[in-house]
Amino acid sequence: FINGDTIPNPNTHGDPVTDASFYLIFNAHHEALDFILPEKRWGQRWALLLDTARGWVDAAPPHRAGTRLEVAPRSVVLLQREA
Repeated sequence: FINGDTIPNPNTHGDPVTDASFYLIFNAHHEALDFILPEKRWGQRWALLLDTARGWVDAAPPHRAGTRLEVAPRSVVLLQREA
């Protein structure tokens, strides 16, 4: 989990810095594995941006917090928090 809300250093004007939050999943196993997405306090919905087994994902319905996501063998999945 890469939390864009917890960047500790302010910008050059002294303002807080925030960015998008991401969840990165690595499956190094030779078979597909199920991963459970973070609970709601980390984000209600997660948009799939990249699946190295499929490539960049243009339009896919978001995944809800706490749901299972199957990740292909030897692949990486990148999700971005929507809410």
